[in-house]
Amino acid sequence: MFYLTLFTLIFNLACKNTRTNSEHSKSNADSIVQLSESKPKVHSLYKEHKTQTIELYGVKVDLKFPDTVKGYIMVLPGWGFPRYDWCNQTSLCQNALKQGFALVMPDMGESIYASQFYPQSWDKMRKTLTRRWVTDTLIKYLQDSFDIINEGQNNFIMGLSTGAHGSGLIVEDNPILFKACALLSGDYDQTKLPQDMVFIATYGRYEQFPQRWQTDNVIAEISNLNIPVFIGHGLQDPLIPISQSKMLEMKLKKEHPAQLIQTNYLDGKHDYKFWELESQPILTFFNNQIGN
Repeated sequence: MFYLTLFTLIFNLACKNTRTNSEHSKSNADSIVQLSESKPKVHSLYKEHKTQTIELYGVKVDLKFPDTVKGYIMVLPGWGFPRYDWCNQTSLCQNALKQGFALVMPDMGESIYASQFYPQSWDKMRKTLTRRWVTDTLIKYLQDSFDIINEGQNNFIMGLSTGAHGSGLIVEDNPILFKACALLSGDYDQTKLPQDMVFIATYGRYEQFPQRWQTDNVIAEISNLNIPVFIGHGLQDPLIPISQSKMLEMKLKKEHPAQLIQTNYLDGKHDYKFWELESQPILTFFNNQIGN
């Protein structure tokens, strides 16, 4: 095992290299209550495809609308990935808009979609957004201000890497809000990754706090992941083992034998070259769920 000081050094270097200028600092439930009394600033940054960026209590969220909307996709980025990477490095945004999907793209920074923090949580992690920010702040604001992501609409959610972890958890928290989800290159049971420094920085060491590692755990709450699921993973992924996705597939088929589960395991690593290969298959998967 590594010593804590080594973990601290590695973690700080990783954070510095990944994001040098965080665009947000609010994360916990108290900040949600306090900030709910103020009105978020709305401004337009783009002209193409009716795109606007809202700044929701310090967090930027891109909203992209086609001329005619048939569905809404919430797109969650990976750990430290900018919200606009999907649009800049793949054809997802262009194709989704052409096919009638509106996109909701929040800047989640270095969030791991934890439900809460603990005395052992590192200060750096305490500054990240929790999963409650997505469900209690972002989604509620979109419902109240734009009348989107409401129950009964064609809502979908997708994420890559940590965003896939978060997408699974958000569906489990809101099992009737989304019609389908797509999970790419994600981790779904952190108890199988006890040396992962980001989880250690959030929950403390696994051997000391094993129950905490069962919270915010997609596999532990898999009974609520009861909608059609698309699972993709690169066969040569060097960061998150493909065994995480195959375990999720196996558990879903056992828990929900009648549920639609589509997998797409392809040659590829943990990068946008691979995620581009999954872009159109995901849109096709979502299209097929409309009307079902």
